[in-house]
Amino acid sequence: MFGVLRELADVILVGAGTVRAENYGGARVTAEQRARRRDRGQSDAPPIAVVTASAHIDPASRLLTDTAVAPVILTATAAPADRKAALSAAGARVLEIGETTVTSAAIIDTLDGLGLHRVLCEGGPALFGQLLADDAVDELCLTTSPLLVGGPAPRIAVSPAPAATPMRRAHLLGDADGTLLTRWVRKQNG
Repeated sequence: MFGVLRELADVILVGAGTVRAENYGGARVTAEQRARRRDRGQSDAPPIAVVTASAHIDPASRLLTDTAVAPVILTATAAPADRKAALSAAGARVLEIGETTVTSAAIIDTLDGLGLHRVLCEGGPALFGQLLADDAVDELCLTTSPLLVGGPAPRIAVSPAPAATPMRRAHLLGDADGTLLTRWVRKQNG
């Protein structure tokens, strides 16, 4: 299912903390996926777009060294110029889309301006929380597996203020191992 979501996306949006924590590389597509993407008028593979007001990404990370498509770095003008220059020199497309912060509206407007309309946000919690708080989430694909784990893990979305977005179940798939794959879509008003 993860592969299908990535195949359908024009761009994969992720926060810098998640890129660092999960050692993100570029999106991989099979020959069949590439053909289907071309049939839909999409690029061969979706780029990874990283939100980072500080441009704090290692230019030697997998994001830049293990990819067929240059990542898009969405950053702020106030981010250190040397970091932005190093990312650009490593092959990233660095876009300054805010003075000191990167807002949800700027993210969406910038990606839309690049022709990247179908955005798959893979996290992290702060980015997803920001998008929720700014009413910029239309769907949620959530997988639940039959494993209980304790610990201090945060929610899938973290924001400074509560952000309730009413959703309705669109799809529910169950696997023999007990895994549930769900797709939720925004409830329409009225």
